[in-house]
Parts: sequence; structure tokens; C-alpha cells
Amino acid sequence: MRGFLSAAARAVLLVVLVSLGACASDEPSESEHVAALPVPAVQNDITTAVSEAGLDTLTRLLRETGLGDSLRGEGPYTLFAPTDLAFTELPGGSPDGITPADLAAMLTYHVISGRFETSSLAGSMDINTLHGSSVTFTVGYDDATVSDASGHTANLVMPDMNVDNGVVHIIDRVLMPGPVAGR
Repeated sequence: MRGFLSAAARAVLLVVLVSLGACASDEPSESEHVAALPVPAVQNDITTAVSEAGLDTLTRLLRETGLGDSLRGEGPYTLFAPTDLAFTELPGGSPDGITPADLAAMLTYHVISGRFETSSLAGSMDINTLHGSSVTFTVGYDDATVSDASGHTANLVMPDMNVDNGVVHIIDRVLMPGPVAGR
């Protein structure tokens, strides 16, 4: 996984550098001045959606582990994104103190390769995560949930935030692939 994240980070850096090079020009004329100004790229990706949704703890953890760089990639991905309140319900009241390896395992357990929207699913489905273990995604008549390997269930409090490279479902619980070490 670490090699994958490093490759993804290198790819993102290459795209940024190429984009910046494309914006460079030698002293634009008055009419070209506006067109030559650097324009921030529209980033309608999973990591940006998480940040804009105000999920500060998850945004910080994605940045610290490097997983955020991967989730800016082509995808598609589905992310079950815990609220800040959900992280306070972890043992110890926060993710601080979880070993880096366990933190990466916990976060990759929230990511699925592919786009899984509630509108495309009826009933329950076991889906493999990037962690390698599966979660159970269930869509009912008026609710949707995701259950982890321990049988704990998170509610989708804001489902189907669609972005260019996938979909984000905000959930009210942190999913766990198993016991968390480092506590």
C-alpha cells in the first residue's frame, strides 16, 4: 500500500507541475492578460468533497496518511466518511495514538474501488474495501447503513455526494476492520 500511495503522490505532483507549466507564458499582451492568469483547477474529487463537507478530522487523517492523494486520482471510489463526532467515539476519544499502520488500515477500510450509490442498490451487499476486508452495505426503503467486520453498524447520514471520481457517503460511526492496536 505504501508504494501505491507514493506512486499516486508522484502522479499528482507530475500533473500539478505539467499544469503549472502549461499556464506559464512570456509577458502576455493586454488582451491575453486575463487568459494567462493562473486559474485554480476545479477539483471535484473525493478529498475536496470531504474537506468542503467540514469533516475536519477525516481531512486531517487523509492528509497525514497520504490516502487523500490517492483519492484525488481517477477512481472511481466510494468513501464512507465518518463525521468528526464519530471519531470522538473511538477508544481514547480520538484517532490520536493509533499506530500509523492501524490508522492506514482503518482508513482504507472506509474506501471501496468503484462507485456504489444508494440508488443502485436494494437490499444488502458485501463489498471488499481497499483494506482487503469487506463491509456490508444495506439500502432499505428509507435508510441506508454500512456494517463492519465486528457487526457494528453506521448510518448513512448524508448519502450519495457525487463527485467526478466517485461518491462519498457521510456516516455516523468509524468502521473498524478489527481491533485497533496502539492504545
